[in-house]
Amino acid sequence: MALFLDLLLGHMLGDFLLQPGKLVAAKRDGWPGVFLHSGVVGVVTALVTLGTLRRDWFAIVAVTLAHMLIEKITILAYEKTPTRGLFTLLFDQSLHVLSISAIVLAGGGLEPRATAMLLGFPVATRVLAIIVGLVTVMLAGSILAFEAGNALEPGGSKGALLTLDLARTVGMVERGGAVALALVAGPALGSMVFLPRAIWAMTLTPKERARQLAQTAAGLLLCAFVLFGIHAVTTLADAGSPPVWAWPSWNAGS
Repeated sequence: MALFLDLLLGHMLGDFLLQPGKLVAAKRDGWPGVFLHSGVVGVVTALVTLGTLRRDWFAIVAVTLAHMLIEKITILAYEKTPTRGLFTLLFDQSLHVLSISAIVLAGGGLEPRATAMLLGFPVATRVLAIIVGLVTVMLAGSILAFEAGNALEPGGSKGALLTLDLARTVGMVERGGAVALALVAGPALGSMVFLPRAIWAMTLTPKERARQLAQTAAGLLLCAFVLFGIHAVTTLADAGSPPVWAWPSWNAGS
């Protein structure tokens, strides 16, 4: 479980935080951009798993190679079909998460433990899950909300790239705050963070109102999904007993 969270965190940081618009364009231009982006993801993942690098290096290499292949598949699907950006994003991220899950499952890294490693330091598995969740809603959530709004446009504004502006920053704080409040005070209060945007949207033109409400709904759904994931990981970690899918680890001596 800890390895899955570490690999997922490395993916989120490399795929969203460290992938500027120029690199997205470079990926679409050919293999050099794909190699560079996948290399960044691999390096970041290695740093995240620094404490268990000697044991988990094979999983990191496998995830990096899988990332490279998935990126190329997604780009081809995006360029060769009339699909919109929202579908491409969901397709791409589903493949990435499934590949990480399959690689960790093959190595037996899904056995639940109360503690994990992050950047070489021991942390509670629950804390690591919360960190991954916050990174996901704040970074990946920006792209999801952006594409959800674009899906309402004729042609879906295909090819548009997201920039770090005030609206994106506000959205990141909004989603991160919703998850944090939900963890402290409950999901009901956490969902109230989205209420101001929904109220503000009602004062806008019909077109912009629809865009803002679509982005609000996308953010709310992602936060709910992440909260469920955090709860599931915490429950498994606290259980302390290996599930039926716990196979031998990459290194039998670990």
